[in-house]
Amino acid sequence: MRKIIFSLIAICLSLYVFGQEPETGGRNWPDPETRATELTKKMKDLIQLSEKQEAKVYELNLQNIKKRQEMFQNRTEDREAMQKKMKASDDDYEASLKKVLDENQFSKYIEKKQEIRQRSRERRQSKPADK
Repeated sequence: MRKIIFSLIAICLSLYVFGQEPETGGRNWPDPETRATELTKKMKDLIQLSEKQEAKVYELNLQNIKKRQEMFQNRTEDREAMQKKMKASDDDYEASLKKVLDENQFSKYIEKKQEIRQRSRERRQSKPADK
């Protein structure tokens, strides 16, 4: 009987330990190359990139993703300082992107980005506050 009880406790503890989220903020991101490829494919479909543009946009996406990943891994600053760094990084990325895309493509990109942000805000506002 004692062995059964200890076995059940051991099973419960092991389920508890293995059920914890990894220390990645609850997210398991794929590698930067995969993320850059997926983002570039979405952008290609959305704004009709040429093959030459696609290659340049992929490189920009890869650089931007690696830069952001490094920022998150090495963050030691407060939230406001981190947001300022992210904003500067976004501005640099968009300036580089604007050089690759034509006006119509860039305006479609900005429009879609604003739609995504708006949906994100709406989702955050619709979530009940944690107590």
